[in-house]
This record gives sequence, C-alpha cells and structure tokens, in this order.
Amino acid sequence: MPFKLKYPILYLWQSNANQRRFCAAKMLKIYFTAIHHAPAPATVQARLHLLPQPIRATIAAYTNPFEQVLQLSSKLLLRKLMEYFETTRLVGLEEITLSKTGQPHFNKALYFSNSRSGIIAASAASKVAPVGIDVEKITDIDLVNYQEYFTLTEWEYIAHSPNQTETFFTLWTRKEAVVKAAGVGLYANLASFDVLNNPCICNKTAYYLTNVPLMSGFVCHIATTLDSQKVEVAELTLF
Repeated sequence: MPFKLKYPILYLWQSNANQRRFCAAKMLKIYFTAIHHAPAPATVQARLHLLPQPIRATIAAYTNPFEQVLQLSSKLLLRKLMEYFETTRLVGLEEITLSKTGQPHFNKALYFSNSRSGIIAASAASKVAPVGIDVEKITDIDLVNYQEYFTLTEWEYIAHSPNQTETFFTLWTRKEAVVKAAGVGLYANLASFDVLNNPCICNKTAYYLTNVPLMSGFVCHIATTLDSQKVEVAELTLF
C-alpha cells in the first residue's frame, strides 16, 4: 500500500485510462521494499525466473546470499516500474546497457535509478526527466575519511551539526542522487558541487532534490532535472 509522506508528495487517481496514462507520464514513481527476513531459496528461485537470463547471471555473481536478494529486489522493483509506465512493450530488462561512466540506462525509453542499503532496496523512474535515487542506512563511520568529497561550506555544515552522522548521510545521499541523475557515476567529483543549495548545479545543470523518508534509521533523496514533477512512493512486498 502507498507509503504516505509528509513532504510534497501527490497521489493521483483518474477514472479514465487515458488520463491515468497522462498522469503517469508526468510522474516520478518510487517503489521500495524492506527485506526483514531472508526469503526461502525456492521463493528466490521463482522470482529469479521472472527476469531475463543475463540479469539472473549478474545476480548470481554475488556470493553473499542477502546481497543477491537485494540485487534481485532492485530488478523486480524496476520491472514493476516498467509495467506501471507501460514500457515493457518498448524495452525489456535485458536491454539495460552501461554508459561510459558505468551508469545503467535504457536509452531514454525510461529514466531510472536503483539504490540499496541495509535491508532496503529502492527504484525510481520517470518518463520525462533523468532521475537519481540514493538510500543509505545511518551507521557510525569515521567522517574524516570523507572530507575530500564535500565543499568547504558543506563540511562546515556537517561539523557544526548537532547530529554529524545523520547530517553527513543527508548530504551524501543528495550527492549520490545528483551524480546518478547526471549519469556521471564513479567519475564524478563530489566536491565540485554544493548540495546545500536546492536546486544544486552539477555540470551546468540544475538538479532538484527531494527528501524521501522511507524508514527510520535510513536517509533517502532523489534528484531530477524537472522541478514540477510529481512524486509517488509505494512500498511493495516482493517475497
């Protein structure tokens, strides 16, 4: 069932099928799931066979069983988003390719982004604008190791925060969401743009940031180039 948010999230319903398609085309949709218990191996295998063989092989390459489940979950969420946006007749999961910077994409049939952390897997998609999503579990880390990834202003903001760890993950998920939306991935210089501003400017493009509170103990943000795009969030049970 939909996960109600206290941020500017709109849930739309139109009685006419064409109107629903129009609304979907203008919407940024997020599906997420929380894996509280490891599913039975037979269930995992059944879900795997919903996916193309190349995708199954990619998931099987992970040696950690729980990581396999998270990988599987992110692909199942994306499959659900493709069904929602009615793109399955145009493109299939097996047609995901990697850009020169290692970012997965569909050649604009559908903009999408996946993220996973802890027990959560999340997927975001839009038909009209690039999107990036990042979710992180809040954990104790040595913040000094990450100073080089922030601007001076951002680092001072973290340093003066009453909750430095949570503030760090807030800014970190914003940055990760932006570089995913920008399609630059691991090649990005995270300290080259400031996410204290909204929109923030990365590679001369404005990215609008939205906080998406999925679950206590986690931080999630999305970034997109369209400031008026409506957002809908739903939690799915996959297993």
